Amino acid sequence: MSRKTLKSLFALFLAGILLLTGSLAAADGEETPTSTPTETPAPAILMAVVKDTPAGRINLRSEPTAKSKSLGFISPGTQARVLKDLGNWALLEVLLPTETKTGYMSTYYLDMFMSDGSTLQPTVIYVPVETASSSSSSSSSSSSSSRSVLPSPVTEDTLMYVSTGNSGRLNMRATPSLDGALINSYVNGTAVHVLHRTNGWAYVMVGSRRGYMVLGYLSTISPAPQPVIATATVVHPNGTYVNLRSSRTTEDSSNILARVPHGSVVDVLEWDSWYCTVRWNGITGYMVTTYLQIGGSPAPQPTPQPTPVPQPGSATVLHPNGTFVNLRSS
Repeated sequence: MSRKTLKSLFALFLAGILLLTGSLAAADGEETPTSTPTETPAPAILMAVVKDTPAGRINLRSEPTAKSKSLGFISPGTQARVLKDLGNWALLEVLLPTETKTGYMSTYYLDMFMSDGSTLQPTVIYVPVETASSSSSSSSSSSSSSRSVLPSPVTEDTLMYVSTGNSGRLNMRATPSLDGALINSYVNGTAVHVLHRTNGWAYVMVGSRRGYMVLGYLSTISPAPQPVIATATVVHPNGTYVNLRSSRTTEDSSNILARVPHGSVVDVLEWDSWYCTVRWNGITGYMVTTYLQIGGSPAPQPTPQPTPVPQPGSATVLHPNGTFVNLRSS
C-alpha cells in the first residue's frame, strides 16, 4: 500500500473520531453557552389626562396664561405628555389623529401620573379655534366641526326651567340626539328660552348660547328653590363686579349669566374651594369662591377721592398723570 493511500486513510480515521465525539457531546446535552440579553425598561415619563368639565372642552393655549391665543379645544379624557410642569400651567404634547400639537393648559383641569407613554392615544375630540368660533350659519363650518350647533327655526319663545328631578345637571347638545356634542350642562332651576320643539327635544337659548335639551326635563314651573346654606358678600378688589356663570370655568365668556356688583349679598347653595353655587336676584349659577366673603354684611365701598372745588377767582390745575399743564402765550 502506497504512502499516499495511508495518509488518506489516516485523515478519514481522524474525521470519524471528531464526528463521533461531537455526537456524544450533543447526546449529553452539552451546548455552547450563549449570553441572554437583558431588556432595559422604558424610562417613566410624566403624563396627564384632561378632567371632565361642564363645558365639555378645554382650551389648549399658546402661552401659560388665560389671555393668550387658543390653539383649539381638547375634550375630557384626552391623554398628553407633560413636557414641562410650571405649577399652575403645564406644557403639553397632545397626539391628534393627524398631527402632534404642543401648547399650554391649566393644571386645574389635569390629572398627572407617571407612565412609559405606551398608553398614549389620539385625542378624543379636537376642535380648531377657527372652526369653533365660526358662524353656525355657514354650511361648511357646521359640517367640519363636531360642536357646530345644528340651526333650527324659531317658532316660539317660551320661558321654561331645568327640572331633572334630582341633583343632576341637564346637558345642552349641538344636535337633537344623545350622541350630539356636549356644549354645556345646567343646574336645576336654570331659566331657558325654548325656541322650537322637535321629536322630544327643545331648541333653546341660555344666555348667548343655543343648543338642544331633552324636553322632558324642562318645566314651565320653576322648581322649589335649593336650600340656602349661607349668605356671602361679593367682594372685588377693584370695587367693580364679579361674573355669575352657568358653568365652572372662567375661560368662556359666553357662560356669563350676570355681572354682580361689588358689595351685593348672594345666597350660597353649594360651597366649594374653587367655585360656589350661588343665587342672586333669582339667577342661579357659579361664582369664583375667592370673590365671596361669608356673611351678609355689605362690603365696604371704595372711598371716593374728593373732587377739588375751585374757589372764586382761582382754579386748581389737574393732570391725569399728576405732572404739569403748559401755560401758553396763544
